[in-house]
Amino acid sequence: MFNKKEQKEQDFSKGFVYNTEEQRGKGKLSLVLVVVTVLMIVLVAFTTLQNTTIFAGSQPGTLTGFAVDEMGAPIQVEVSVYDTNIKVVSDAYGFFRINDVPGGDQSVIVAYGRVASEVKVNVKSGDVTDVGAVVVQTSLVEELELN
Repeated sequence: MFNKKEQKEQDFSKGFVYNTEEQRGKGKLSLVLVVVTVLMIVLVAFTTLQNTTIFAGSQPGTLTGFAVDEMGAPIQVEVSVYDTNIKVVSDAYGFFRINDVPGGDQSVIVAYGRVASEVKVNVKSGDVTDVGAVVVQTSLVEELELN
């Protein structure tokens, strides 16, 4: 039998040593509970981040297309994304490419002088969306200039 004096004078030079299997099991269980708790906190944090705009499918996409007049001839135009500061000028053949367009439904304005056509498009996040041929009524420009 141990008396109280002997219990106080135990040797801890090798660290704390569990005396029984039950004490060892409790220590391992505590460690497992700490690890599981930390993993759950990380999982909740990651799930929360996925719901922010960074991960919520709002990655920018790219728009491509080309502009033609009512006769099908290529024309150089100014292309902008409505309600943004994004604006480009097509090449001489009417081809345009707009990078960093917000994902989702967008209105693309294709302008030739004071006349424009609007194209509604769903920009695919992180991908290229082609709007194809956009027809601009260039004959209206001449009418506007005459008036």
